[in-house]
Amino acid sequence: YRRMESLYEQDIVSRAEYDQSRSEYETARSRYENAERQLELEKESLEREIEVLESQVRQAREQYESAGKQLESERSGQQTELEMLEAQLHDAQLALESARTAYEKSRVKAPISGTVSSITARTGEEASPGVPLLQLVDYASLYVEAGITERQLEMAREGMSVRIQVPTLDRDFPGTIEEIALAPREGTRSYSLKAYFDEAVEGVRMGQHARLLVVVQEALDAVIIPRRVLVEEDDEFYAFVVEDGVAVERLLELGLRTEEAVEVISGLQEGEQLVVRGEQFLSDGDAVEIVGGTSE
Repeated sequence: YRRMESLYEQDIVSRAEYDQSRSEYETARSRYENAERQLELEKESLEREIEVLESQVRQAREQYESAGKQLESERSGQQTELEMLEAQLHDAQLALESARTAYEKSRVKAPISGTVSSITARTGEEASPGVPLLQLVDYASLYVEAGITERQLEMAREGMSVRIQVPTLDRDFPGTIEEIALAPREGTRSYSLKAYFDEAVEGVRMGQHARLLVVVQEALDAVIIPRRVLVEEDDEFYAFVVEDGVAVERLLELGLRTEEAVEVISGLQEGEQLVVRGEQFLSDGDAVEIVGGTSE
């Protein structure tokens, strides 16, 4: 309508077009005002309905709350009685557990299987915490504990087989190295090693002395000579053999060594006559005559 009014004032549209636009505007405005009045009437009717419904809800809620209070009162009485019964049951369970605990403590059960080696408790005496009743030995888990040096650590390893000698029994038994300590014993430079018996043993007792024999290297079909016959010079080792009555000096290449004997890799042949006494007085080419004693 405003757009047509502006166009009419500028003589762009006719009077008839302007009047028609104005008539449509007034008709629409009348309809709008009637719709507003109808809306207000419907709002008032709706508000009255809401008030009625709210009143009904309040009455229903009051009835519900009243019923809930009555139910809660009845439940409270039942709950109190139930709590009393549960408390009695709990006390009875505690008494039962206490009786079971006392019963279990009256029986002495060993944590391992084994053989009783000594009994310190006496009949009628009261047992005290921390005071041993007896000593139990598990002979199936006996082991020998030994100390090895830092150098010997390179030769020993867990899982290695050993022979366990028990001098008092004049016997030896098969065993296995199971544990090698990571740190040395306190105040020493030796490391603790444990070797367990591979099978059940008889006659062995705790606290006995034993000796471990460990094969760290092995040579088959080797030439072996006493260590004492070696002549050392400039970090090389020599020995003398007798050939046609003459001492012949031999440069030796040695292999495995023990405290008493050495392996000769080269320099000697099996069956040669080796000088085992007086070698310190010989030089290469000296005439030799075996006198006194016997041949070794």
